[in-house]
Amino acid sequence: MNLGISHNFAHIEFDKLELPTAMYVDYVRLYQHPDRIRLSCDPPDRPTSQYIIDHPLAYYNYKNRSWRTATYKPPEYSLDAVCNAKK
Repeated sequence: MNLGISHNFAHIEFDKLELPTAMYVDYVRLYQHPDRIRLSCDPPDRPTSQYIIDHPLAYYNYKNRSWRTATYKPPEYSLDAVCNAKK
């Protein structure tokens, strides 16, 4: 869920914001292609459950705002949708 803020949305008085902060979300609507419906955090083509289990400080402690504060090296990623991860 992207909860980013930007000057392109509306005027923001950054000096009056209290960050970091917490937010409660009570409803999320998911849209999926009707021929490819799947709800999973661990689909076969993008397994993630074990990764989350192996990095609990990053996923279960809301005070960690970065990989480094959670004491982990940031994960490798690609912006061109090509995964170069070592297997």
